[in-house]
Amino acid sequence: MKNKRLNLLSIVLLCVMLFIMYGTNIGVPGITQYWSGFKLFDMQLLYSVDTFKETLSKIGMDGIRHYLYYFAVDFGFILTLFWVQYEITESVTKGKQFQCKIILVFAMMRGLLDIVEDILLALLLKEKISVTVVPIASFITSLKFCCLFGWIILVLFLAIRNRKKEHST
Repeated sequence: MKNKRLNLLSIVLLCVMLFIMYGTNIGVPGITQYWSGFKLFDMQLLYSVDTFKETLSKIGMDGIRHYLYYFAVDFGFILTLFWVQYEITESVTKGKQFQCKIILVFAMMRGLLDIVEDILLALLLKEKISVTVVPIASFITSLKFCCLFGWIILVLFLAIRNRKKEHST
């Protein structure tokens, strides 16, 4: 019963974080008030220095300040998403420690890359835009998504395999 409550709590908290990020002025809607075409950099694959500069010029100093506050919310999202990934991984690995550890490496790497990405983006927003740091941040975003997709593929593979085993016995 305790595990089901933790699973539910992790999912509820993730949904709350997503709502704050995408449904309130604390998150993306607050930044889009400065420019309606705004898109989070940490949700874009391989953005350029020119795209970065253009976005910052369009959202202005107030939008940049708001974006910096957004990272606090994103950090909460990173933690809650990892918690959900952990709970799902525990569920599909069914106590098989080796499988659990391998799959959790993808979840941990996704979280760590997300944190590094946020730090780089915050530095770029606060300091002068670096022609070398923007591509690094963009590449880290791509790696983050590779880790997320790797985790999803492994979890789906195990879930399908477990389901087949249950039906064959």
